[in-house]
Amino acid sequence: MNTKENRFNPEFINKIHDALDEVEKHEGDTALITVSLSDKNIYSNGLDTDWWAKNPDKGWNMVSDYVKLLGRLQIFPCPTIAAIEGHAFAGGCMFAMAHDYRIMGTGKGFMCLPELDLNMQLPEGMTATCRDKVTPEVYTEMLFGKRFTAQEAESLKVITKATEKKFVFPYAMLLAKEYKKRGKNKDILKKIKYQAYKASYDACAIGETDFKIPEILRARL
Repeated sequence: MNTKENRFNPEFINKIHDALDEVEKHEGDTALITVSLSDKNIYSNGLDTDWWAKNPDKGWNMVSDYVKLLGRLQIFPCPTIAAIEGHAFAGGCMFAMAHDYRIMGTGKGFMCLPELDLNMQLPEGMTATCRDKVTPEVYTEMLFGKRFTAQEAESLKVITKATEKKFVFPYAMLLAKEYKKRGKNKDILKKIKYQAYKASYDACAIGETDFKIPEILRARL
């Protein structure tokens, strides 16, 4: 992911789908790693509200397409690993949570769902993507907008591993090599993941966009 803040707009979403298509077509052992090439210490800052402000008539379609992307990633037919080398905020946090494993760099960088502070209500697909991966107690902290450091996220099992930033991608590669054989039988793995995350996937698959826009964003739109 190689934009400054890796925000989700139609072009960015489509490019991710193209990359997922390429991985999904690969035969044999397979694993997927998402990693940011941003020079701003950002994995992803979520939805591209600037794009939305410039394209108000297309904003809801963008949100719907983003939610569907979360669903696809949840049941993607190979092991998936998010290499989080910086902030993962809002939609960026949800995108990371849709992966099977999350490796996060220590130092600068937080994982956070700031929607409560923004007076936003999320659609079910977005909510379930995070809720299904943590305990109810931890999700309470997430919905209250807690900013998790890598160490806190590891201790609460929000992520798989916290490590120095320079080791995030190498550790992700080790996981990919360890689990890539699980990505050989893609049809079965996809069905197993669907059984595991059925409610969450189904909510994402319909592209629900029933949520409240904060007044400050509403004014811009």
